[in-house]
Amino acid sequence: MVAEYRQGNPVDTAIDRFLVILVGAAIGFSVNVFVLPLWSGEELHAGVSKNFAGVADSLEVCVNEYLKGTILERVPSKIFMGLAADDPVYKSYRPALVSGTKEESLASFAIWEPPHGRFKMFKYPWHNYVKVGAVLRHCTYSVVALHGCLRSAIQAPQDVRLLFEKELRDVSVEGAKVLRILGKQVQNMEKGDYTRILDDVRRAVDRLQQSLYLNSYLLIRQEMGFKEEYADNLAVKVIPELKRHGYEDHNHAGRFFRTGSSHKMGFAYSHEDLMDAERSSFKKLHSWPSRPIDDFDFAKDSVFEQRVRVLESASALSLGTFATLLMEVALRLDYVVEAVEELGRLANFKDPEPRTITINGSV
Repeated sequence: MVAEYRQGNPVDTAIDRFLVILVGAAIGFSVNVFVLPLWSGEELHAGVSKNFAGVADSLEVCVNEYLKGTILERVPSKIFMGLAADDPVYKSYRPALVSGTKEESLASFAIWEPPHGRFKMFKYPWHNYVKVGAVLRHCTYSVVALHGCLRSAIQAPQDVRLLFEKELRDVSVEGAKVLRILGKQVQNMEKGDYTRILDDVRRAVDRLQQSLYLNSYLLIRQEMGFKEEYADNLAVKVIPELKRHGYEDHNHAGRFFRTGSSHKMGFAYSHEDLMDAERSSFKKLHSWPSRPIDDFDFAKDSVFEQRVRVLESASALSLGTFATLLMEVALRLDYVVEAVEELGRLANFKDPEPRTITINGSV
């Protein structure tokens, strides 16, 4: 109704309104670019580089808590709901797990942004940040599995864990060190020596593999992995069961569970001594000449003995699972290094500044 009484040329009115719209758009663009810029590319860059430190922290904390013998609650309800529980490990790696959709969205907006700040290239490789985040997330899945070992119902004895303490800690420290270096390089947009960055990690993994190979008999012979007080208590409980099957000698029944328990597992045992001791401890008395019982011959054992042996073996072998997952984290770092190297090449990251070394060796 008001438009019918308006005097003047309608074309001029349309032009005036269009000019007002252009002025408003120019003001909004100027504020967003020059006054309070909010660049999707910068947010993507900061988020990806920050996730490296979170995964590195969670890796180190996982191994440290495992070596301390920490046993966490099975699975808190907050983790089921995808919420941040009161767990420093979960809080550290969670951003890397849930950032996939956000990174893809930021990258799709960033490709429309003009060159700005440190990102002065046309056609900047924003989608390579998404690739780096995806590869880092692939590595984080193994850290999540390590975290699950702390919440497992079957736990390795503390004595078994301490046998491999140095090797496990070395792999975690070197792996976390590589993750922090890569995150720092992405944050500072610097290249690195990608051919040698994993040398220390590979050496630590080799030492862990050799240690597992040389001491694997401690994991598969379950009676060697228990503390003395636990073995004594277990023997007392089983003596009535053994007596019903012909074990009248209480001392012999106790030795069944105390083989090697009077010494710490770190002692140097020869493989032949261990085999002889085990064969002699598992001999049974028959009316005909006795013969050695095979290690895997469970048919002649009572059901209780079978269950005890299986649980002991499973608890000790759980350390092998933890060590394997830790080595998997280290091996997946290869893909992370390749993704960061590709990003640095396409984005023209600068060469690292040479460090000045004085005569006394300080930097």
